[in-house]
Amino acid sequence: MFYMYYPNYISYLAPNGSFDDRLYINYSRYEGTMNLDSVFSVGEKAGCISYSKMSRIEGDMFRGNTKLKNVGSILIYNDNLKYIETLNIATATSASNIIGQSPVMIIETVAMPTALDNMAKILDSGYYNDSSMIGELR
Repeated sequence: MFYMYYPNYISYLAPNGSFDDRLYINYSRYEGTMNLDSVFSVGEKAGCISYSKMSRIEGDMFRGNTKLKNVGSILIYNDNLKYIETLNIATATSASNIIGQSPVMIIETVAMPTALDNMAKILDSGYYNDSSMIGELR
């Protein structure tokens, strides 16, 4: 696994980082907009970005990934995260709690799977026990 704790250099990972479930970014103090285009472009499982300060994610984190099967808890506990440009999990067969405990208000573009073995609260933010936080899916 490739763990990063307190990474001040998160911006060097993307775009086109080509990581998979080995990438865990925890407690990043990077604030503002982050371009995460293609950061999870390989592998069957997505990694995790949690407890960060970023407020916006631009790009498609899964661009180019044709093997993606398992997406769970990838953007959890990001207290400032309000906007995601693209969430493309169309090839996934298992998806759950993707944005758990993050106050996401807008997801600009969503590509959802057509068939899932497990679909446990895919886009339920659960933020402070309010499952209605997502205001817009565009």
